[in-house]
Amino acid sequence: MVIISHLQPLPSRPPSSRPPSRTNGLQILGSTSHGRRYLDLINHLMSLGISRDVDLPLIVVLGNQSAGKSSLIEAMSSIALPRHGLQACTRVPIECRLSHSEAPWKCNIILRLNNATGRQELEFGGLITGGDDPHTMTVVKDRIRRAQAAILNPLKCIQESTDYFLVCDEAALSSREISFSESAVCVEVSGRNVPDLTFVDLPGLIQSALSNGNPADVKLVEDLARQYIERENCIILLTIVCETDAANQAAYDLARKCDPHGQRTVGVLTKVDRINAGEESHWESYICNNAEPLSYGWYAIKQPSTEGLQLGVTREAAAEQEQLHFETVKMWTQLPSEYRARLGVRRLQKDLEEILGSLIRKRVPAIDDELLRNYEEVERELLKIPSLTLGNPIGEITSLVLQFLREIELDICPKHPNFSHHSAFSFSREFHPLERAFKKKIRTTAPNFKPWDKARTPDLKPEGKDSIAPPQADFLRDSAFEPPSGEEIFLDDVQHVLEGSDVGGLPDAAPGFVPQSYMRQSVELWKQPMTLLVEDVFKTLSRRYQAIVDNCFDKYHEGGLDKLVSLALSTHLQKCREDTFKHIQRLLKLEQRACTNNDNDFRRFKAAFKTHYRLRREIAEGNTVFEGLTMRPFNPNASREASVQVRTAVESAKEKLLKLGVTVTDPLQLVTMLPEDAVSPALEIMASASASFEIAYRRFTDYAPQIVLQELVDGSLEGLRDAIYDRIQLRGPDVFERCQAFLRESPKIAEQRSALQAKRTRLIKARRKLQEFGNPTADS
Repeated sequence: MVIISHLQPLPSRPPSSRPPSRTNGLQILGSTSHGRRYLDLINHLMSLGISRDVDLPLIVVLGNQSAGKSSLIEAMSSIALPRHGLQACTRVPIECRLSHSEAPWKCNIILRLNNATGRQELEFGGLITGGDDPHTMTVVKDRIRRAQAAILNPLKCIQESTDYFLVCDEAALSSREISFSESAVCVEVSGRNVPDLTFVDLPGLIQSALSNGNPADVKLVEDLARQYIERENCIILLTIVCETDAANQAAYDLARKCDPHGQRTVGVLTKVDRINAGEESHWESYICNNAEPLSYGWYAIKQPSTEGLQLGVTREAAAEQEQLHFETVKMWTQLPSEYRARLGVRRLQKDLEEILGSLIRKRVPAIDDELLRNYEEVERELLKIPSLTLGNPIGEITSLVLQFLREIELDICPKHPNFSHHSAFSFSREFHPLERAFKKKIRTTAPNFKPWDKARTPDLKPEGKDSIAPPQADFLRDSAFEPPSGEEIFLDDVQHVLEGSDVGGLPDAAPGFVPQSYMRQSVELWKQPMTLLVEDVFKTLSRRYQAIVDNCFDKYHEGGLDKLVSLALSTHLQKCREDTFKHIQRLLKLEQRACTNNDNDFRRFKAAFKTHYRLRREIAEGNTVFEGLTMRPFNPNASREASVQVRTAVESAKEKLLKLGVTVTDPLQLVTMLPEDAVSPALEIMASASASFEIAYRRFTDYAPQIVLQELVDGSLEGLRDAIYDRIQLRGPDVFERCQAFLRESPKIAEQRSALQAKRTRLIKARRKLQEFGNPTADS
């Protein structure tokens, strides 16, 4: 497979259209200084390795092994490629840069080695001079073969250097550590009889593993070909041997996959002297662009025979034999003239040279823009890599720690000037759902009072719009409301506890010990959700802090700085968690007292709960009037409407009370007017315990999260710098050497920086060359 660079597709033409005009390509690009300036520019860019960064146009000669592509290249370039017996044996890309010059003929061989840090170019042997005579061509062929052997034995090159292969024996040349390689042999040739062409000879496609013995090599060579022919600006010069049908050749199949419409493919029929009798019309349909229509059409060439290769036929003799064949064989002589113009290597070469001139002019103006974009991207990538610190490692470590602390504050601290509660990544966005879940869990620990006897449990509706659950709509408005989930406490259970109880504790006439005991039972359940909140916040902080550690210190993994900072952070956070639990334990102990001096709220909540429990008891006893108070219009959120009888009864009661001077604004006031009875003390206990819980719930769910924020979140920021300094021993003896060790760069980072710097260097050189070249559109 071969690549001739710089070609772009011509506009598509129908199969019957005439081929390109017969203008001499050397006249366009080789004989004029204007055209050569463009060619020299592109060749210089290729020598810099810019084809890795910018999609330079290419013509890729694609073919199977033994498809005649090497003979085609030798005919067009006069460079003899390495052979094993009579078969070419290209195993690495061989980039040939040919340039017409009035100076004496010369040749230089360069190894372009691809590695993790980029490309490295090494001269291989001295300059070859003497002209393009057979002896000199033999020297060139041997030098290329030895250069290829050096690439295929990378370990030997490390042990002995590449110069070892300039003088090694035949056994060393024949040995291979690897079968194929992407590293290239660059051949630079200039002289009077040298055309202006640049091409890359690639290993031929392997038809099957059976023909090679290594299935991995089949894919390796195909992948190498794809790297070139999948490019948007690549023209595929497809060589098809006439010994077997094109559809059975791997090169044909790969070309169709990468260029399904044939817009970037030029077809070349090889070994046309081996066409079987009776198959002439089949291959004529290709030359006439009918069998497989391509935008650039098809060509036919005849290479030297096996006997000719054995006799060492010259380039001139091979050209004469080819011309004689096409002028005497009937299937070629009877072709229309427009297709006879597509026969022979010289015809193909001239058309390619003609395309080359216009292609370079079209492509050059866009290259500088692409180089600039690449350069800006390299600069951005280099900024992501920590700079090498040579003078002040202590200052660098200090700066890194302070930057880390600023990142922490920006993420966590609401007092930071750049803090945003609305940031999708801020800590507060994670904390608030944890706080809401905590409040809901605490709410479910409320005493689960049922104001009727256990034996008379009524068949109540599921809690919903007609629910007779605690009247949150009126006095328990709370987004965290959840119904109690604890064991049910019935009216007769409370009455039993009341027997023998003492008075005192809460600011009302009800026995204080009993409501306090129910309240303490609820407080006992608060430890688990409180512990869960602390642990969830601790895990959230640990995860967020570690992400910031990774962002700030992962580039210093080699010196272990990231690990020490992580350890300091983990130890500091654990201490803050322990301090948080100590404060929470004191708060829980305080809540166990089940007391309050908030008389106003206590009495307000108690009155509301007492009304609620009396209403529920009346409904449980079958009082339909009071059940109607839970429906519309008395309860706007209800789904059912109270009956006419209920509404009439309520209005009648309100009118009678008004005559007595009592104004009823809320129908639930009627509940408070019910006379006291034997169960009233138990209902008082229920109301007192519920009111006490409501006050304690609001107080605890307000203070507890604040303690977590103060002791765990804010506390983690306090003293963190000293904790890190102590862990990395930033104070004390040997601090300079220790900081130097922390900043030790990993081989991966060093390789990444080296590769980016090498890329930046070649981009700068390429842009400078373009600036020297001047305005490429001036001569268009």
